[in-house]
Amino acid sequence: MLDVDAARDWLTELTRRRAQRTVATPGGFAVRDDAYPLSHDHNKLLVLSSCDGVALAAAAEQELDGLGHRLVEVRTPQLADLLASSLAGYERSDNCLLAWSGPAPGRRPTVELDLAGRTAAATAVWTASLPAAGPEVWRQLGERVSRMTRACTPTFLAALGPDGDVACSVDLYVHQQVAQVEEVLTVPAYQGRGLATGVVLDAVARGFEAGATTVLIVADAEDWPLGWYRRLGFVDLGGTSNFSRVP
Repeated sequence: MLDVDAARDWLTELTRRRAQRTVATPGGFAVRDDAYPLSHDHNKLLVLSSCDGVALAAAAEQELDGLGHRLVEVRTPQLADLLASSLAGYERSDNCLLAWSGPAPGRRPTVELDLAGRTAAATAVWTASLPAAGPEVWRQLGERVSRMTRACTPTFLAALGPDGDVACSVDLYVHQQVAQVEEVLTVPAYQGRGLATGVVLDAVARGFEAGATTVLIVADAEDWPLGWYRRLGFVDLGGTSNFSRVP
């Protein structure tokens, strides 16, 4: 199993590799993607080491200018503690990095989606989950996964409903000897049926089959999926922090 610093390095590398462009900023770099300006995760600053907080705040304004959000992702909660006073007006949230523990689970019945199928399925979920967001938000949230093809080997898995429609989906990203399970999406009408458990466990199994020695997942420290991932078999490695605000 990777240690937490190696896991953070791996996640940072994928963020860098998928970016349309990167710009050096205090303590790290910014990623931008003009095709998906509404995706916060594709347009943000990453802080990897200690830096001048005032300069960091100024860089966030400069590099994210013209966007409807400001997002600063900080490598560790401890570093976030040091920067918090300089990012007044930002809302802080923390994430947990988890890794699968124990032997690989058995395979579960899933189907593989191609990129177009995965995009359509994700767009449908975001449309149902964020009805007030609007078509352009739904489109960008659905299509942005296409950027992962430049960063790693992605596999898109799904559980189907009785009519053959996608009921639940998950992404598996494999690069070198690490895999990440990401973006577990269930159509609201199919929630509560255990479908997400099946697709996540199958993704973990496939990650190990692909040669990974560690399978990671990232969860919001304050949201309910964190406890669910722990019950499935993931264990805590450490955390990261985010600062966000609306300009």
